[in-house]
Amino acid sequence: MRMPDLAAEHSLAEVIPVGLLTTTRYCWAGCAFCRLAILKPKWDLSRAPSGLGPDHLNAIDFQAVREVRLRGGLSLAEPFDYWIHVIRGLRKAYAGPITAFSPVEIWHYHQLEARPIRELVRLLRWAGADHLGPGGSETFDDTLREQWSPYRVTRVEWIQVANAAQEANLGISAAPIVLAGLTTGTWRDYLALLSDFALHHLEFKPLQSQGTRLSVMGDASLLEVSQAVDEVHGLVPDLPLYVRWHSQDVADASEILGAAGACALVVTQWEVSP
Repeated sequence: MRMPDLAAEHSLAEVIPVGLLTTTRYCWAGCAFCRLAILKPKWDLSRAPSGLGPDHLNAIDFQAVREVRLRGGLSLAEPFDYWIHVIRGLRKAYAGPITAFSPVEIWHYHQLEARPIRELVRLLRWAGADHLGPGGSETFDDTLREQWSPYRVTRVEWIQVANAAQEANLGISAAPIVLAGLTTGTWRDYLALLSDFALHHLEFKPLQSQGTRLSVMGDASLLEVSQAVDEVHGLVPDLPLYVRWHSQDVADASEILGAAGACALVVTQWEVSP
């Protein structure tokens, strides 16, 4: 495992502040790596508290962020059209890029409401969303998926939704989890599944294991993230590489990951939850 050459000429990874709108913290999927949602079985989800509402948008400092991301658990409380209404309100309040939902939520509503995938993603675009989130692309390895998230979308389902989103002119990205033991072959296989997409970017998600069922694995280190960025940058040098960064050492990470080939660190400026 090698560190990037910090003495060579390179650019610092840009820091992109984003705002997170969490639709609900309740979810029935129970993914092993999830730190966001409170597990609640489907039969009990109807009693979950209401999700994010339009009134939650009133006191937000939109000028402090360069992107707003709408994400959350998989709830049965609010119908899909309710969230279209929320996104329309968000679009009126914020002129910057909006990322709304992911193939995970789209597949959820496709099954729950028996609505065509193309209809759902076109409604997202009509409401004002610019990008579909990368949820469901944490891994395309069948063994890991079965261990981590057996109830989440399969890679075939993820690709089906991503294709429909791309046809609807929604931007597409992917977000692989970074942990120890990933090889060049791992990344080749991962990227091969995405070769038909015009990805807006690829956003690495360093494993944050505390509070999850993967806690024995520990968090991904800066060295492991740097190696992953370096490997992927060597395979697809023209693809913009972002890193979702949660630690405090943003300046060091910007230098080290920038040297490895990352063009941006995505950091949370604020989060609004119901």
